Amino acid sequence: MLKIDELNRLNPYEYMDKELEKFRRVLVKRFRRIKNAKKGIGGVVRKEYDYLYKRAYSMFLKLSKYYYEDAEGPKKPPGEDWLLDFLEDYDLLTGYQYEPEWERKRARTFEIAQSYRDANKVPDLRRAEVLLNQQVTQKAIEVVDYVTQQAYKDRGVKKVKWVAHLDNKVCAECEERNGHIYEFDKLPDKHYFCRCWLIPYENRSKNA
Repeated sequence: MLKIDELNRLNPYEYMDKELEKFRRVLVKRFRRIKNAKKGIGGVVRKEYDYLYKRAYSMFLKLSKYYYEDAEGPKKPPGEDWLLDFLEDYDLLTGYQYEPEWERKRARTFEIAQSYRDANKVPDLRRAEVLLNQQVTQKAIEVVDYVTQQAYKDRGVKKVKWVAHLDNKVCAECEERNGHIYEFDKLPDKHYFCRCWLIPYENRSKNA
């Protein structure tokens, strides 16, 4: 098993990051279409947000399969039924449900775009684009974390070790947790955009 300092040089979220980068490129293109729409702004916003929702949803499914199998889960990877329930749950960390928040952002994007159109100006949608990207990024992290832990539980893992990325962005709280051992029901909550990772812990001590 890799030592903590070796794990810190790795990025377990690397695959997720690549998928998120693909999504971000699509996000930029779709928001450009909203920005450049000459008429029917309401329909354009609806169409582009629907497309982006489907792209994010497909990505979440792909991530759940990849990371469950990567964590050597012995069962069938979580599918659409699981994901639908996961997205419907109220998220204590973000303080919202995924889909209603998506619709709220869509409505707000329309309001912004329409107000600029009424003033004969090109819409400034940068903040709306950033906020939607943040929502998808946070949910992707949560999907990956959840299915990874589920794979460990399905394997019979009882305890996990907390691994923090010890770079110049790590917060003091996560740095303090680095290397600590936790039971699943005693795991501390992660903060927004937390990139800490969990690995199975096996105590090989004969006296344990």
